[in-house]
Amino acid sequence: MCCVKKEQVVSMNVNQKQEECTSVGVLVDSVCRSLDPKKRLTISAGWREVMRQPDYVYLMPGKKGDEVKCIDLIPPQVFDSLFKMMQGMSRKDPRWKAVSLICDSASQVYLDIQGRIRIPEKFLKFAELKSKVVMSGSNDRIKICAHDGSEDSAEIDLDAFEAACDVVDF
Repeated sequence: MCCVKKEQVVSMNVNQKQEECTSVGVLVDSVCRSLDPKKRLTISAGWREVMRQPDYVYLMPGKKGDEVKCIDLIPPQVFDSLFKMMQGMSRKDPRWKAVSLICDSASQVYLDIQGRIRIPEKFLKFAELKSKVVMSGSNDRIKICAHDGSEDSAEIDLDAFEAACDVVDF
C-alpha cells in the first residue's frame, strides 16, 4: 500500500489540473481554406477542440527554415509557456530580450463565434496570402501558408514521410 499524505494528494491533483489546463494536444492534418473578403480564416472545430476552445490565439512569422513564408498560429497555452520561462529571470538575461522580440513580432487575435480569426495586414503581406491558404497542423501550432495554386491532392510523399520517421526513429 502506498503511503501518501492527504496534502500530497491534493497538491498532486492541483498540479495535474494545472498541467491539463496548460497543455495542448497535438495539431495534425492539412486543409485548404479561403480567406473571406474581410481577410478572415476559419479554424476548424477539431483544431479548436485540441487547443481547448481558446478565445484568442497568437500569430507570428514562421521561421526562415520553413520552405515557404508562413504564419504560425500559436495556441495561448504554448505562447504563455514563454512567460513561465521568464519567471524569476533577470531583465539582463539575453533570453528576456529574445522573448520581448518574439512578443513584438506577434499579434493576439480573437476568434469570433464561428471560429474565425482576422489575419492582420502585416501577416498577409509577410506570407503573401491572397485568397486561398493551406493550414497545416505542426505539433503545437498551425502553419498558414499561401496556396501554391496546384490541384488539391491527397497523395502522400512516401519518401519524405519515411525520411522524417527515420530522423526521429519513429
